Amino acid sequence: MNFTCQDCGSHQGVRSRKRGVWETYLLSLFLLQPVRCAHCFRRGYCLTFVPLSVPAEIEPGAPNPSTTNDHRAA
Repeated sequence: MNFTCQDCGSHQGVRSRKRGVWETYLLSLFLLQPVRCAHCFRRGYCLTFVPLSVPAEIEPGAPNPSTTNDHRAA
């Protein structure tokens, strides 16, 4: 079972953040999770059993761009 985008047909999807009460509590009752296509950015839902990528900003060990000290003064 793999992810397939309904819009562009891509097989690369990433988990999306849960928004609101519906996605936070009720989606898990139906074994669904929010997902976003990595190519066309269409957002939808898929089963929790489908393997997906983790977004880059929350991967363990990934640098956080907001905490870097790369300030360049003129």
